[in-house]
Amino acid sequence: MLWLFPVAIALISMIGAFLFQRWPWCLTTKISTAKTEKDKKGVWPPPIIPLPDLTPETLSKQCSPPWRPYKPIEYHITMGLSALEPSQWIQIDNGYLERIAKRRTFIEKCPTVAYGFKPEMVPAIEELYEYLLGYYLPRRYPGLFRISPKEGQGLTNEESWFENLVTGEYHPIIPPTRTVPATGSGQAQTADYLLKTIATTVEEDFLLLLPDSLLPNGGQGSEYKMRAFCVCFPSGFNAKSFLGKALAVIHTPVPGYKEKLQMSMDRFFARISVGKSWRRWNWTVTMHSELCIPRGNKTFDGVMPKAAETSDPAQAQLRVEYQTVTRLPNTHALIFSIRTYLTPLGQIRNDPPPVHTGTETRPEPGYGTPNGRGGPEDLADAIEGIKSPMMEYKNFHKFNERVVRYLRTGEK
Repeated sequence: MLWLFPVAIALISMIGAFLFQRWPWCLTTKISTAKTEKDKKGVWPPPIIPLPDLTPETLSKQCSPPWRPYKPIEYHITMGLSALEPSQWIQIDNGYLERIAKRRTFIEKCPTVAYGFKPEMVPAIEELYEYLLGYYLPRRYPGLFRISPKEGQGLTNEESWFENLVTGEYHPIIPPTRTVPATGSGQAQTADYLLKTIATTVEEDFLLLLPDSLLPNGGQGSEYKMRAFCVCFPSGFNAKSFLGKALAVIHTPVPGYKEKLQMSMDRFFARISVGKSWRRWNWTVTMHSELCIPRGNKTFDGVMPKAAETSDPAQAQLRVEYQTVTRLPNTHALIFSIRTYLTPLGQIRNDPPPVHTGTETRPEPGYGTPNGRGGPEDLADAIEGIKSPMMEYKNFHKFNERVVRYLRTGEK
């Protein structure tokens, strides 16, 4: 019976180790990190609901959503996130061709400001490119984009190309970076091609984020850093200056970010799993209709819009950013997208408020107030609810009284 003794000892050791690993005192950072990594392996690719009726012929009738995310209360900085159906990731409407043309012009004149990347992010750029052109767009908008064989451009008839039925452009589904050397100018040029193609195929701007710990060489840092971007419609910032910087550094100018959001954002980003997407809305008011303002308050060609103090408040714009975040399955990079909408304040004052679902306590995402509200009075209250120092950060102190008066009375 002596043989039972070592067996019993082994069983006791196994049970002890099992309990120890699950006891509260042993929930170390390492175990938490392992769980996070497991959670990131979600369902991919996600199912996409198609919109087959949207075609080049019907695109002119597709109006943009009338987002009204402001609330007629005192402003407080929050994450304001809600779950996003994967199908609702990319938005396309009747302004597509005009704005794609503006993006193309900006890229031609300011390429180093419009896109950039760190070498370690080439695999993530490839992954985003393949998912967007090879999967998402042809499934979500089959009347606008499709996969088709094309001969005579370096590929055989059996190999597939992405075809944009609106612009008539073709792009290879397989990223050209796969056929060039892993380093050097050849890959840099083809990675440029991927980012330019993304930037001129959809209107969303993209920031690609990864912490050092998720890089192939396995660094130690857990802070998410912006390592690649294609941004054609910036609002007062130059994305190039943030390349390689951590989120905390990028958001340094934002009042209250460090105290109220930094830790929450870091934890939230670490927990995002593959196949789960999130969205939020950001809004401001600008006294001009320029989409691309990369240098403070100047356009990309150096033009200074008319001074806020003398601008027509009816021509001022509600600028709404539809922001989403999702995680890629292979590189685990986070893809942060920004889709920008402009609505003249004259339209908000004169048109009926948008009709949407929701209640006082649970408004529909993208609308700060429930049915029948979101009109000029609500926007005036929301502007007055923004106090210092956020008011100065948004430049509202230069025009808020004139804009509020116009929204309430129509007086310019």
